[in-house]
Amino acid sequence: LVFMTGDGIESNFISPHIAAALGSGGVDSAAMVIGLYGVAVLVASYFAGVLSELWGPRRVMTIGAVLWVVFQVAFLAALPTGSVGLIALTYFLRGLGFPLFAFSFLCWVNHTVARERNATAVGWFYV
Repeated sequence: LVFMTGDGIESNFISPHIAAALGSGGVDSAAMVIGLYGVAVLVASYFAGVLSELWGPRRVMTIGAVLWVVFQVAFLAALPTGSVGLIALTYFLRGLGFPLFAFSFLCWVNHTVARERNATAVGWFYV
């Protein structure tokens, strides 16, 4: 939930910071960086379910959390460099973390909750 909420809110306040870090032409580059982040989220959202079936949701949740933390730190370290490539790469890879964590958790909820309580459990997940 924290990851999902943060993703929606984040794109509104992070773009000025990325643009400022990149200097002139930073607004266009920031838009590209955030667009690439969206692609990472799209890809990881699909693979969260697939990998949960292959490896189990707990393992995929762990991988997602580790990816997010590692590349959050890397992204914060990349900002002062002003390197578009490095900022884009770290932010893209960071974007893989939250859907792997969140949607693997949703798969886990669907697998463990009794069938008659499934709709309620999924509703609580999104609340």
